[in-house]
Amino acid sequence: MGQGAAHPSNADIHLISIQMANKVVPPILDRACFGPLLTTPTVRDTVPPAVIVRLAERHFNDDWGDLPGEDQELNMNIINGIHNKDKEAEFGRIMSVYTWPGLPEKIWIISYLQHDSKLQQDPDCCNTVVMFPSEY
Repeated sequence: MGQGAAHPSNADIHLISIQMANKVVPPILDRACFGPLLTTPTVRDTVPPAVIVRLAERHFNDDWGDLPGEDQELNMNIINGIHNKDKEAEFGRIMSVYTWPGLPEKIWIISYLQHDSKLQQDPDCCNTVVMFPSEY
């Protein structure tokens, strides 16, 4: 390395390892578990498609935005149960809340998850909806 390059000390590396070990990270579910991506007519007419896609990708990758901590914990429990194919968690609902500049209110994304591959094909059993809270 060049002169003046910073080298992390062993203490720094240990601290980073401890911080990473203490963080609970849910597994990323297969995209099929989320079903088709749907929007309400109001969201379709108000929110640019690129914003919908960007927020949906965050949702699919366990970034739940402004969701309170206790609701994030519920999301993690559902995702872990579905990922582990726990019989008591064959399906479940997770939610994300996002603020986006220029929109009239927050955006909610709600997924009804399924790990059963046959039920994943049924949009009545497995889907992801993008909506405004006022539409709930």
